[in-house]
Amino acid sequence: MTQFRNYQHQEFNFIPEMNILYGPNGSGKTTILEAVHCLTLSKSFKASYDKNLVKHDTDFYQLEGEFSRDDETDVIQLNYVSNQGKKLFINKIEQDRLSSIVGRYPVVTLTPEDSEITFGPPTNRRSYIDKMMSQASEEYLKLLIQLQSVLKQRNAILQDAADRADNAVNETLISVYDDHLIDLSKTIELQRTAFFQEYREYFQSIYQTLNGEQKSARIRFSPSVAYENDAQFTEEFRESLARRRNQEIAFRRTMVGPQSDIIEFYLNENQLREYGSQGEHKLFLVALKLAEGRYIAEKLNRAPIYLFDDLFAELDIEHSAQIIDALDERGQILITSTDLSDVRHHGIDIDGESIQVLDISKVTAGEVTA
Repeated sequence: MTQFRNYQHQEFNFIPEMNILYGPNGSGKTTILEAVHCLTLSKSFKASYDKNLVKHDTDFYQLEGEFSRDDETDVIQLNYVSNQGKKLFINKIEQDRLSSIVGRYPVVTLTPEDSEITFGPPTNRRSYIDKMMSQASEEYLKLLIQLQSVLKQRNAILQDAADRADNAVNETLISVYDDHLIDLSKTIELQRTAFFQEYREYFQSIYQTLNGEQKSARIRFSPSVAYENDAQFTEEFRESLARRRNQEIAFRRTMVGPQSDIIEFYLNENQLREYGSQGEHKLFLVALKLAEGRYIAEKLNRAPIYLFDDLFAELDIEHSAQIIDALDERGQILITSTDLSDVRHHGIDIDGESIQVLDISKVTAGEVTA
């Protein structure tokens, strides 16, 4: 890491199993996870803008990571310069798209910011599912990129109509984008439906392992257009667009399609978002993340990298031990903590084999004191 957050220049080496990064708040533990996330997904899980990742009083950052799988090793570099943007290099070859790195070395993150998946509005849950599916399927990622392009163009037509005194829409032009939107939406919805059929099984199995029979947990997926077959989908979609035309002009955006799907989480028959306690939210979220890891591993035939920031917050000892057990068949793990005794207390033998402990508060001259 060079000029990234609070680091001027720093290098870290991690073992392929579990790595514990500990130190006081503000020591830079989360920044390390953030750097790995940037290298594997081209963006931060905390900052919306790269300018906020640059060290104070500097105008660029550079990240470089060496990633290995099977017998292959890739050197991934992400460069950002203020007013110039980001560039991605894989083995010194500049990539045309930042998205080309997505799924190459998949990651599963669990951070305090992820609480918005269960506490926040539907857009947070859609974004989470899209991120997971995109890492597991290059085809799905391409569909999302195409969808964003179509929505941008179609929304521009609606905005133009909203600015006109008579709210008249260019019917010829919008019909073209309606066709594109319907075709893309049909494919995306079919893939989302197939995804949830598979992912729900992983999730419910893991949640039951973590929480026993105390409460039943489920995920509800509601497409913005209900349909039973392809022909009906097209018909229903067109009718829905026609019904909501005036509303779309008033709101200046497309209101039908995958970007409006609803994903809801339930404990028993109650919505988690409205009735769940802090602990119930955290346990549900952990189960989502462990199921994500299992789903990605099945789809790509390799385990993801787990980035766990403040894993044990709001979790009791029993559930923490069950989570560690559930990670037995795991990939590489990076866990942050402010207290090693707390890590031990929650069931991790930090003196055991296949565990590396790094004291981030003692980072000096490019070295980490373990």
